[in-house]
Amino acid sequence: MNFTQVFNSKAIVFDMESDDKDEAFEELVQKLIELYPRVSRTQVLDGLLAREAQMSTGIMHGIAVPHTDCDGIDNTVGVIGLSFKGIDYESLDGSAVNLIFMLLSPKGHTEEHLQALGMLATVLQSKDFLKELMEQKSVSDFYNKICDFCSEPKQ
Repeated sequence: MNFTQVFNSKAIVFDMESDDKDEAFEELVQKLIELYPRVSRTQVLDGLLAREAQMSTGIMHGIAVPHTDCDGIDNTVGVIGLSFKGIDYESLDGSAVNLIFMLLSPKGHTEEHLQALGMLATVLQSKDFLKELMEQKSVSDFYNKICDFCSEPKQ
């Protein structure tokens, strides 16, 4: 599995308007529904909130990876949100979130879901990742920069 199989350039919310986690989920799910109209907004939001109730997916250094499974998709897909102002996310480290990778997998596709999470975990280890993304001025530059990070060999 590679990055472009999960995230495409149309699945980006650049300069999010949201102030908190619930608003961020609404904003990202709206983009998801535009791209995958068979997906149930309610099912995705309920799944994301249920996952958050277990433990925050605001993992570190301004990055969150909310995830759930849902009907209406055939493979793992994602939406990326970038907030220049930061979102109150109740992160594990207490910091605001600037970058959100929302992942959704079809029900029963646990292996594929774990592969996507693993792919993100690898790229998120770069200390320059968020900093360089925050410097981008357009959706295309932002997406290309992420793809650059994801295609470089990780050490």
